[in-house]
Amino acid sequence: LEPYVGRLVTVDAVAGADTLRLLFDSGGGATALTPGAAERLGCTPAGRSTGFRMDGERITWDLCRPERQILVGKIAAPSPVGIFDLMALLPDGLPALDGIASLETFAGQRVTMDLGGRNLRVEPGHAPPPPDATPVPLRIATGTDGDELTVFLEITVGDRTGWLLVDSANLRGVRLASHMLPDGAPDTGTTTIDLGNGLTAETDYERADLIYDGALSEAVLRQWVVVMDLAEGRCWVRPAGEDASGD
Repeated sequence: LEPYVGRLVTVDAVAGADTLRLLFDSGGGATALTPGAAERLGCTPAGRSTGFRMDGERITWDLCRPERQILVGKIAAPSPVGIFDLMALLPDGLPALDGIASLETFAGQRVTMDLGGRNLRVEPGHAPPPPDATPVPLRIATGTDGDELTVFLEITVGDRTGWLLVDSANLRGVRLASHMLPDGAPDTGTTTIDLGNGLTAETDYERADLIYDGALSEAVLRQWVVVMDLAEGRCWVRPAGEDASGD
């Protein structure tokens, strides 16, 4: 994972002789190309998809099949991919990106995400559990028409338990829907989130009007190494900096 702006990171991909710089967003849900990158890769129209941001905003984007296979490392990104004008969402003057890589890019694989170490390891799914890591319940969502992939972890906050989106591009605090906060809780503050088996993290939070229970942030995710088996829907977490045997 290469630094981009602030705590955002990118991954490199190749498509034939083209090198693509993709924003890595674990909560992005899809693999997407900017309109310029899609044109360079000779994309053939392949329908349209509709999804929702965590605040409920509806988004519709075109799908396309690139003439050349997109490879992230040795992993072939699923096809078709979305066409999304990512740069229109970012401030003017930032270095150009070619699209988005998300967990959907690695569907069916086992992804070890170490944001603190700027490392993303992708292996075949169905591998044995990693040593010295805590199993955490995981949900995989595939969107309204099955072409997305996002991951939620079961998290306890105080006396409330819910499913929080794994969102590496959330540079704000952990975002919690009102029903995840006790009555009278302030809209912002600090709290402890608990994954079970003694695995906790202190984090800033903010109350948000969401269609989910909440969303984890980059700041809290970088405290952990998160291993997600996207083939079997399993997850393990260990504190960052604790090197497991074989790593």
